[in-house]
Amino acid sequence: MKKQTESQLHRERWSRIQITGLVLSCILLLYGVRLAYLQLIGGKMDSRERSVVSRSIVQREKGIALDDGRGRIVDSKGRMLTGKHEDVLVLFPVNRQSLDRKAIRTISVWLNMKEEKLVEQWTQAKEPFIASVSNPNKVGSDSNKVETPLLLSSSQIKDVQLQKWNGVRILPYAEPYPYRTATPHWIGYTSLLTSDEHVKSVNSTETMRTGAAGLEQSFQPLLKSIGAHTYVHYTDALQTPLKGLDVRLSRPHNPYYPLMLHTTADMKLHTAIDGIMREKGIHRGAVVVLDVQARDIVAMVSLPRYDPQHIEPEHTDWNNQAVTALPPGSVFKLVTAAAAIETGKVSPKEKFLCTGQYGRYGLSCWHKEGHGELTLEQAFEQSCNVVFAQLGERLSAVQIQQYADKLGFTGKAGLISSDGLGHKALAHAPQEQEGRVFSYTNGDEQRTGAATIDGGVRAQSAIGQRDVRVTPLAAANAIVTLLQHGRTGHPRLVAKATDARGHTIMEFKAEAKGEQMLLPRTTRLLQQWMRGTVEDGTGQQLLNRMWKLAGKSGTAQSEAYGTNKLHSWFVGYGPIHKPRYAVAVVSENEISKASQPHIATSVFGEVMDLLAAYESVNQK
Repeated sequence: MKKQTESQLHRERWSRIQITGLVLSCILLLYGVRLAYLQLIGGKMDSRERSVVSRSIVQREKGIALDDGRGRIVDSKGRMLTGKHEDVLVLFPVNRQSLDRKAIRTISVWLNMKEEKLVEQWTQAKEPFIASVSNPNKVGSDSNKVETPLLLSSSQIKDVQLQKWNGVRILPYAEPYPYRTATPHWIGYTSLLTSDEHVKSVNSTETMRTGAAGLEQSFQPLLKSIGAHTYVHYTDALQTPLKGLDVRLSRPHNPYYPLMLHTTADMKLHTAIDGIMREKGIHRGAVVVLDVQARDIVAMVSLPRYDPQHIEPEHTDWNNQAVTALPPGSVFKLVTAAAAIETGKVSPKEKFLCTGQYGRYGLSCWHKEGHGELTLEQAFEQSCNVVFAQLGERLSAVQIQQYADKLGFTGKAGLISSDGLGHKALAHAPQEQEGRVFSYTNGDEQRTGAATIDGGVRAQSAIGQRDVRVTPLAAANAIVTLLQHGRTGHPRLVAKATDARGHTIMEFKAEAKGEQMLLPRTTRLLQQWMRGTVEDGTGQQLLNRMWKLAGKSGTAQSEAYGTNKLHSWFVGYGPIHKPRYAVAVVSENEISKASQPHIATSVFGEVMDLLAAYESVNQK
C-alpha cells in the first residue's frame, strides 16, 4: 500500500512538471513569434520613418557631438587657436520625476535663470544640450548677444562630479574658436556641410564643417574631420536614466586624427598688437610682423575684428586687411628709387628743386612751401613728391613694373605649399589679393612695352597713387628682401602638421633664399636712406624707441588723388644693426587733419617696442 501511494505521488509530480514545461514552452514560443514579427514584419509595416526596433533605440539613446573631429590650429607656442577643449555642463533629457531638486537650484543660479524656466527647457528638450549663458558680442559697429557655454570653476566642476545628478555631466567640449572675436583673421571660418557621405547615427544631428576662408579653407584637406566624438546617454521609454550605463563615448577608431597645424605666429603678440592698434584709433587696418631671417609671419593682425562663428556676408569685417591691396603712397618710393638708381636715370649726387608744386597732372608736394634744393637721398627721407614724380617720368612703365616685381610688390606674396599627397595649393596667406602697378586694358601690354602708359600716369604711379595697389604683407616682405641683399622669397605661416599622437607627419619648410633681384649696393643704399628717414626725415617721432629703427612712411588718398580720406603707412625694420623684424603698418580711411600725428608711424614705434621687450624675454 505504501509503495502504491509513492508511485501515485511520483506520477502526479511528473505530470505537473510536464504541464509546467508545456506552459513555459508555449510562453517562450509566443515571445519568439512576437520577436520574429517585429523583426520581419512589424518593423517594415510601421508607417513612420523608423522601424519599431529603431524607435526602441531612440527611446533609450540620446547623444551629443561635443567635438566634430576637425583638425586644430595652434600658434608657435602651442596655444590652441581652434578646437580648444573646455569642460562644460551638459544636460541630457530626462523626465521630471528623475530631476534632482538640488541640481535644479544649483544650475539655475549658475545660469542666472528661474528654476521653472530651467525645468521647462530641460524636460522638453529633445536632444542633450550644453548649459549656456548670453554674453554681449560687439563686432565692428554692431552689438548683439550670443549664447556661449557656461564656464565652470574647478570647485563647481568637482561639485557636479561628486553629486552624480541624473542627466547632468561635465564633459570636454571642443570650442571651435576659443578666442571668439579676437580670433586672427588668417584663421578664417567654417561653414556647415551636410552630406549623404556622412553617416548619421540614430537621433544624431551631427554635421561636418568645411573651411570657408583663411587657413580653415586653404588647408581644408588636412583639417577635415573623419568623424565626431559623440557622448551618448541611455534612458528607457519614459526618459528614466538606465542605471549602470551612464554616458558613453563614441568616436572614430583612427588614432592619428584629428591633425594639428602648427603656425609661426604668436597669439600673445597678436593680442598685444591688436590692443595697440585699437588704442591708437585704428578702426580699419593691419599690422604684419615678419622674422627677417626665416621670413616667417610672426603676427598678422587685422581690424575691425570679426566673429568666426557669426559671419554676415553683407559685412566685410571678416576680410583680412593684411592681404588686401591698397594704394601704398610714398612706401612705393622704395620701388621708384631702386629703379632710378639701377637703370642710371639718376645719380645719388644729383640736385633737384622742390617748390611745392609739380606744375602738371594736378600733382603737388605734401610740403606746401616746398623742400627747396635737395638730393635724391634727402628727397627720400623727406618723402618729396615733386622729385619722385620727375623720376616716374624719366622711367618707362616697363622699368617701374619690373622693379615692383623685383621687390615683390606685385602678384601674391604668401607661400604656396604642397603636402606631398597631391594637395599643391596650400596657401599660407589665403584670400590674398594681387598687388599691381598699372591697370592694363590688355594683359599683353604688361610685358610688351606698356605703350599706352603716359607720363602723367607714370608720375602718379611713382609716388604710389593712381592704380598702384600693394598689400601690407607684400610691403613687409619687400623690407625682408632689402635686408637679405635683394634675394626674394615668400612668407610662411604654417610650419608643420602633426597627428593626434604629436608625431610630425609633414613639414612646410621656409623657402631657401631666392634669386638675387637687386644689386647689394642698391639694397645698402636704400637701408641707409630708411635710417635717415628716422634720423632726419618723416619718421623722427621714432627716435626715442627701445631699438634704433629704420623705415619709410607713406600717405595715400583712399579714393582718388586730392580727396581727404587717407591711408597712412609705415614700413621698416629694427634694430638697425642686427635686424630682427620687418613690420608693415597701415591705417585705412583716416580723415585728413594737419594737426594729427601720423598714426601708422606711431603704431610702428609701439609695435617695435613690444617686439624689443618680447625679444628680451625670449633671450632670457
